[in-house]
Amino acid sequence: MTNLKVNSIYRNNIGVLFCVFFNLAFWGIAEIFRAIGFDGAMWYFSSSAQRLVFGIIELILFVRLFHKENWASVINFNGAKSALLASAAIIAITLRHTAVLVFGTAKFINTTFAIAFSCLFCQQITTGFWEELTCRAFLLEGYFNGQRTLKRRIGYALLSFVVFGALHIPGSAGIADALDNFLFTGIMGFAYAAVYMHSHNILIPMILHFVYDIPANAFAFVSDWNDNAVVAFLFNSYLQYTLLGIVFLWSVVFIIKNDREYDVNKSEKAV
Repeated sequence: MTNLKVNSIYRNNIGVLFCVFFNLAFWGIAEIFRAIGFDGAMWYFSSSAQRLVFGIIELILFVRLFHKENWASVINFNGAKSALLASAAIIAITLRHTAVLVFGTAKFINTTFAIAFSCLFCQQITTGFWEELTCRAFLLEGYFNGQRTLKRRIGYALLSFVVFGALHIPGSAGIADALDNFLFTGIMGFAYAAVYMHSHNILIPMILHFVYDIPANAFAFVSDWNDNAVVAFLFNSYLQYTLLGIVFLWSVVFIIKNDREYDVNKSEKAV
């Protein structure tokens, strides 16, 4: 095996190893916080701080590891239009979750502002920041170090599916729930991967991840639901799985489609 091939394998897979390492380190520290007895708002604030610290450390390492100019060359609006187009199905399923809350909520549980704010804002905005850096930027950056072929795009997208789905299995209530969590979050990981590989923009996935997580986590704060035709339609499992199928198929379209930057590179090489 030539040195060139070894270097190529290293550059393509080092990010995957860091993704695994950071996830293991993160959950190890989180278990320490649980053992200390943090709960309520204190748990959400400490969890948010942990995500923020991990995200900042990872961003600094990402810049150096992949020879970026600075953090602004990683987190910016370059390619945002392409990223938003590739994210259209993610936006649609986010709107469904939001509509469920708007039309379905009859009563919220009795809780404090600190708990609601720390859970629905602090934890979710830092989750979008940290998880997209870890499970998309580190995991998928190897795709951009080499030929950006359809085979490699599919391989990296499936890797994101498996890793992201597996990370959300812990805490499941039984095998059926674990499988459901794996498939649902796996497809979302697949979709965010498609956005990143198509646009090479990590900021839009961060923002959409944050926005999606707010209504998804707000369900736990609802104590009573309205009983009407609109709510019944929105809660229908067929609608949810149909939207999830659309998310998957929409992502496949943008995985098959060459990204604009790669098209430019091919044209330059042809000249």
